Order: sequence, then C-alpha cells, then structure tokens
Amino acid sequence: MKNSILTMLAFACIGNAQNLTKYNFDFEKSSSETIPQDVGVWGDYQVATDTQVFYSGQQSVRIHSGNQANSFGAIYLKIPARFSGKTIRVEGWIKTENVTGSASLFVRMNRDKITLKYHDESYLKYQGTNDWKSFTIRQEYIPETNAIYVGGILSGTGTVWIDQLKVTIDGTPIDQVTLREQTPIEKDIEFDAGSQFQLENPTPQQLKNLEILGKVWGFVKYHHPKVASGTVHWDYELFRMLPLINATDFTSRLAQKIDALGSFKMIRKKLPKADSVKSLPQNEWIRDTALLGEALSSLLVQINQAEIHKNHYVSMYPTVGNPNFENELEYSLMPWNDSGYKLLALFRFWNAVHYFFPNTHLTDQKWDTVLPEFIPQLLQPTDELKYKLLLKTLIGKIQDSHADVWGYDETLFKYKGDKSVQVELDYVEGKFVVVADHQKTPLLHKGDVIVAINGESINDWVQRRKTEFPASNVPTQFRNMARDLLRTNEVELPLTVERKGTYLELKAPTEATFYYDDTTPSSKILDPQIGYLYPGTLKQGEIEKIMENFKDKKGIVIDFRCYPSEFILFKLGNYLYPKKVDFAKFSEGSIEQPGLFVYRKGTPVGKSNAKAYTGKIVVLLNEETQSSAEYHCMALRAAPNVTIIGSTTAGADGNVSKLYLPGGVMTMISGIGVYYPDGTETQRVGIVPDVECKPTIQGIREGRDELLEKAIEIILKS
Repeated sequence: MKNSILTMLAFACIGNAQNLTKYNFDFEKSSSETIPQDVGVWGDYQVATDTQVFYSGQQSVRIHSGNQANSFGAIYLKIPARFSGKTIRVEGWIKTENVTGSASLFVRMNRDKITLKYHDESYLKYQGTNDWKSFTIRQEYIPETNAIYVGGILSGTGTVWIDQLKVTIDGTPIDQVTLREQTPIEKDIEFDAGSQFQLENPTPQQLKNLEILGKVWGFVKYHHPKVASGTVHWDYELFRMLPLINATDFTSRLAQKIDALGSFKMIRKKLPKADSVKSLPQNEWIRDTALLGEALSSLLVQINQAEIHKNHYVSMYPTVGNPNFENELEYSLMPWNDSGYKLLALFRFWNAVHYFFPNTHLTDQKWDTVLPEFIPQLLQPTDELKYKLLLKTLIGKIQDSHADVWGYDETLFKYKGDKSVQVELDYVEGKFVVVADHQKTPLLHKGDVIVAINGESINDWVQRRKTEFPASNVPTQFRNMARDLLRTNEVELPLTVERKGTYLELKAPTEATFYYDDTTPSSKILDPQIGYLYPGTLKQGEIEKIMENFKDKKGIVIDFRCYPSEFILFKLGNYLYPKKVDFAKFSEGSIEQPGLFVYRKGTPVGKSNAKAYTGKIVVLLNEETQSSAEYHCMALRAAPNVTIIGSTTAGADGNVSKLYLPGGVMTMISGIGVYYPDGTETQRVGIVPDVECKPTIQGIREGRDELLEKAIEIILKS
C-alpha cells in the first residue's frame, strides 16, 4: 500500500481560518501575514501571496515545494455549511512551473472532524510548466455536511499558483445559498459545551442504575417511534436522565421520563419461519420486574410492540442489508474527562452491537457482561489518549478484524510513533521475523528475529499492548501487532535481534513511511505448466486476458495472501465452474425488530460452461486474507479440483458498517453474517485450509516461499 498524500489530506487537522460571509475566493483581501486573509494551510510546503503572478485582480496564492520532495502543500478556505442541494461545484484557475507530481483543486465535506467526502483530480497528473488554465470539480453535495473546505493542492515538487475560486451549490454562488431550516436535534444545544454530568467514584447502586440506564436508553433508541423519528436529541436526553441514577425511585423516574415521549401505535409482530431465523432478539430482560420495577418493565414491553419502519439513527443498505448508522454525531471537541460523553460512547457502541452485530454469539465474553465491566473504567479520570485506548479495548471485545479505531487520529498516531524502521515483519513460529527490507542502508536482514525493543522483551511488549490490537483471532491480532511493533517517535530504535543463533544489539534508523508499494506481478508463469495469479495488483479488465492465457495450463496458483484490488469473483468464476454454484448465504438485521437476524441466499457463482477450466487450482491464504479476499476463497472452494493451502484467515467476512463514537472516533463492524450454504460460520473461524502450510524462519532466511513451493508440488504431483 502507498503512503497516500491524499489520505493525509483527507484526514488533516481542521485549521483555524476565520469564517466570513463573503469568502476570499479571489485572494484579494490582504492580511498582516504572508498568506491571503482567511486562507488556511495544510502540509509542509511554502505558501505565500504573490502580487507579481495572478490571473485577475492584483494577487494570487502560491504553493512552492522548496526543499521538500515527497510531501504536499495545500491551501484552503473553510465554509460553515448548513445547506440544501444536490451538487457542489468548485471552479478555479491554476498556473504551474516545473511540477513533477500533480496540481489540482479539491473539495472536502466534513461533519465536525469527520471527512464525509474528499475529491481532487490529482490522478490526472497535471504537471510540468503551464500558463493559467481553468479547472472544475463537481461532486454530490452531502446534506449532513457542516463544514466545506475548498482550495488547491500541490504534490511532488514545483510551484503552483491558484486564483479566482468560485463555489456554487446547484448553480447558486455559495454565499447566496439559503441555509436550510435547523432540525429539532440541531436546535437542542443545551449540552454542546459538556454533559454537565461528572461521576468518578460511583457506588454499587449507581453502577447498577447506570447499567440499567444504558440498556433502557439503547432499547428505546431503536424501538420507540418518537426517538426513531429524529425529532428528539436522544444523546442529550441521556444527559438529562443521568442525574436520575441518584434517585431512590430511579426506575419509576426513568419510566416517567420515557412515558413523556408520548403514545404510539402498537402492532402484533410476527417472526419469520423458524428455518429462516439465524437469531432472535435478546430482550428477555425487559420483563424482569425485579430489575426494572413494574412500571418501567410494562412500558418497555409495550414499546417492544411499537410499529416502526424507519429509524433516524440506523437504516439498512439496499440489497446488502448491513446497518448504516447514519446521523450519529461525533462530538469531536468533547471534554476528554466528561463522564456523560464517555458513557454515551459506551452506551452507543454496546447497543449498536447488541441489536445490529450478527456475531455476538461468537465472542469469548458474553456481551451482556461487557456493559457493566466498562462503566467503571470509563468513569475513571482520563485524558484523550487513555480514553481512546480504552475504546480500542472495548471495540476489541467483539473480536472482529473489521473493528478498530479507523482513520487518521493524530493522538493515536503520535502514540504509536510517527516513524518506523523500514522493514516488514510477520509472526512466524511464535516470533516476529523480518520478511521484507525497505531500508536505505541494510541493517536488519530477512529472517532476523526481533527479541527486544528499547530493552523491553517482545513478550512484555505483547502483554502490555495486546488489547490495542482488536482482531477476530490470535493470528490476525499478531499480524496487526507486527505492523506497529517497530514504530517510534525517535530517529532510531534500539533493537535486540537474533540472527542465525547470534544476538545483536542494533540501533535501527527510522523514517516516516509505513506503507510500501506491492510490486508482486498480477500474473506470471511459474513453470511451463503452471500459471500464477495475484489479485492484489490486478488492474481493471486484466483478469479476462490472464485466464485466457492460462486455459491450457496443468494448474493455476491463485495467491490470496493479499486484498484483491478488483472484485473479480464472478468474472473468474465464469472460467472455473462448469455450472452455477451456491457457495455462501448471509444473515441480516432488522429495523422493525432490532436484534432479529434472518438468512438470505447469496449470489451463485459460475455459469453453464462446457469449456470450464479442468486443471488443478491451488489457493494460497493466511492471516492477510481478509473480508473480500475471504469471500473470494469461499467461492473458489466450491470450484472443481481446488486445494486450499496455508493457514487460517482473518475471520472477518461481509460488508462493513461505520459507527462514529464521541471524540471523533470512527470504528466499523462486520454488518452481515456470512456462512457456507450449510450454515457453517466463517466469522472468527476464517477460511480453514485443506492443507496447513506455514512459512518457517529458516525458509525466510533462504529466500524461499514455502507455500508457493507446496502449491507447485500439489499441481505437478499427478
């Protein structure tokens, strides 16, 4: 993977440019600084007003790479947004001089610190030296946007001038667009500065009341038509309920609060046929009068029968059926030691998982016990880092390789380290081993075993930090650790390594690069009789030509120790299957009955094909095989003459669903269940190989690919 400049820009920290009614799109307004008024800057390049070079008026803004060569520079104007419309259009003029990378305009739509959409046209590679030229970007406008960033970007070396920006929504200049009316949730601003609830040393009764509140709040969120309508700020209603935990008649007061939401239509809800049900709602607790009291229990039982077809906080993606947790506010500027906001994060995540995660039955820890476990932990005094690390531990409880804290987070990034030793590690034979070298001056060798870091043994490092690496299974957890093990904020990292029986003390230099281009060819001939396919670097439309070239080979090796760059399943299937084959089925959740998961059929692969490939197929996989790659391997297992070799995969198949938590934290979960046609689970289990084969440290030192060797042996042995 590339260390993408565009990814850095898409998640760059929000600047402090002043917001004006009339925006300085022509850069004519002067400033006491060297850049135009109201213009913000991202990146490392030199930015200045230029009064000698401009398209019109008297000045433009200039971005110059200076001595930087592998970074970027960007200028932006920030526009507070509460607009209605379908299309945003950004126009502007660009002049370039000796640009080696690319110059482009860009538009970014944010909700708080979260990027909803980012687009530039750097892929067009506008470079070299060019006089003024007009550029236009058009994008769908996202109504949830509350901040728009427009400007220009230079990647690579050279100089770019930008002038005369123009921004319109549906053809109307943006400073003339009428603001849409605020929603009831937007009008409720009582707790914008904080929840006004603080609790650091809770009593056992307060903890029990908080557990009840968390479950009741989430149940009502997904079942009550009034809350589902989006006319109640349910997050802020939680803050209004929190003080009730101190009342001796807590459950009665809570019942009164919920009853005040108003009446609703009740219906008799029917369950689908038993053979189509994967799992039923786990709502037995709402009838526990000893826990809830008569009034609250009776009210929740009624709410459970409320007619509901839509929900402001969650919908289902069409055709796929995974949950879309829309309209969850991020509260990116929350006070880090605010008890109310921290409890909101816990309650939001716990309930989203309880009602819409299809795999709670597979977790090692019973999901009901996670809520009371984390309430006291999140109430402890903390700072931003401790809060986010605790969220990673919480997220890890669902044991899903799709679930972690995703996106660029400056605090976590700095904690992990803004530099890394330029090698790649794998977990081999119970040890972290160097398997790829990207060092400018070779110091570590392939096959070196990392024994200690900064004097700390690897075992101690793993025990201290293992909860920071959520995953479906242990091999994938170690895969994730291997990616961060050699990160640091220092220019060199002291290491103890074992090299062929000798222990060495090294100081390995570091650089700010974490991802490397995958140079593996998408296909090649391993042997006159064997073709090799690597989906990780396939280009669009390439699979047809490759399979045509392989049609007469004795065998084909398909190496899925990667993530496919293209979804090739059905095109590939047309060559491999003599007839249509069912290879998977799914389960999906329900808005009408949250917590219910029902089966649906998957899409068959293959077609009636008398000329289908008849040679041997060997599929390689390991813990790098995840999600779409696992889905492809499930299908390949159903093809004739297939042998799967390697080790268990990442155990996280199916479409993902994003969920934002307070503090601007974005996580994801596997949103649908994925199974073989007979119902066999794949989550956490992964794709189990027919022949287990793993690399060895000795093989790595000898430069061998032992899985590939085994694949060739299987094909030729006949």
